[in-house]
Amino acid sequence: MCDCAVALGAATARGATLFGKNSDREPDEAQPIRALPAAQHPQGSRVACTYIEIPQVRATAALLGTGPFWIWGLEQGVNEHGVAIGNESVFTHEELELPGEGLLGMDLVRLGLERARSASEALDVLTHLIEAFGQGGKGWLHKDVAYSNGFLIADAHEAWSLQTSSRRWAAKRIERLGSISNHPSIGSDWERASEDAERFAVERGGWRAGRERLDFERAYRSTRLVTRALSDGRMRRSRALLEERDGHLEERDFFRLLRDHGENAAIPKSSDPHDESYFTLCAHNDVQGDTSASLVVAMDRRVCWFALGAPCTSVYLPLYVEGRVPESLCRAGAKPEPDSAWWRFKQLQQAVEEDFAARLPRVRAAFDPLEEEWLRWPDEPDSASARMQEAAARALETCDELLAGLAP
Repeated sequence: MCDCAVALGAATARGATLFGKNSDREPDEAQPIRALPAAQHPQGSRVACTYIEIPQVRATAALLGTGPFWIWGLEQGVNEHGVAIGNESVFTHEELELPGEGLLGMDLVRLGLERARSASEALDVLTHLIEAFGQGGKGWLHKDVAYSNGFLIADAHEAWSLQTSSRRWAAKRIERLGSISNHPSIGSDWERASEDAERFAVERGGWRAGRERLDFERAYRSTRLVTRALSDGRMRRSRALLEERDGHLEERDFFRLLRDHGENAAIPKSSDPHDESYFTLCAHNDVQGDTSASLVVAMDRRVCWFALGAPCTSVYLPLYVEGRVPESLCRAGAKPEPDSAWWRFKQLQQAVEEDFAARLPRVRAAFDPLEEEWLRWPDEPDSASARMQEAAARALETCDELLAGLAP
């Protein structure tokens, strides 16, 4: 479960597109940084995704993202051309069966980042792959569930919402502000759709022929496996947070949005999964899972911002597609590792969750000044490796100091 948000230049303080995403996964599913270089590939070669192989392209772009340690694909990322993509699980009447295999939504995120130089080109890449190879395969480490996906795609000039059901899809251009969550959220205002989207919905009984223009959400959305409470409130909340800062949005606002625990709530406050307030943008619950990694990108800068673990108990690190990302940020597997940044931030998250009200303010008092300092850093890719090393070292030192201070 996840949330994505975007603000185009007209809605931001500097006139630059802002993109953000939280990746919500199973609580102990490590999600390290992935730094993938640009590469050339032999003609006719193939690429092994998580479950299936597909034809490779001749050249793939450099990118930076995060993804579950056991999956080939990515939950979220940005490439050297300034294209950002994130995905969401969505549940439709066309339920995907196991052990059927296809491309995971995470595979599609990585493929789009590797192959596209713009948001519109990424939309073309994803829709072609969805129609050609379908979606499928187990999408969680410990849950035998397959799902379709929604995607938010952005570059410096435009953004698209892409909602899917297996091989069917609809896409809508975002004009100013937008967000998506864990349900198909495009109605009849789609700009592009697969040729069979309406016919298939009619054949399956989700839409009546001759009715008004196809409403993709009404025709395809299913609440059999997940209730509306899971994502409706989160999407309203993310859009409200964007709208209240419309025209003035900057990175700090996206940090705040992705750390949000609900209106007038510093910490998660509901224990009732039937209550919308149980499901927050920064996730800490047994149904939605935990936020495992977070990304914020400002398209007018080369720096991008990644938080490992829940962003409320972590710090947004300034990282660059150029340069060498510190190895500790890229290391994380199935079990805790002392030299893994993800696992150290996860340990801090778990300590804070023992007494959120008392401990979260202490964490923010330590991490917020670091973010403010890094936000003032000049955008100097030539020193990217050194800057990333410095920021990672200071963040991990602060994390360890907090852990020592919270120890009984």
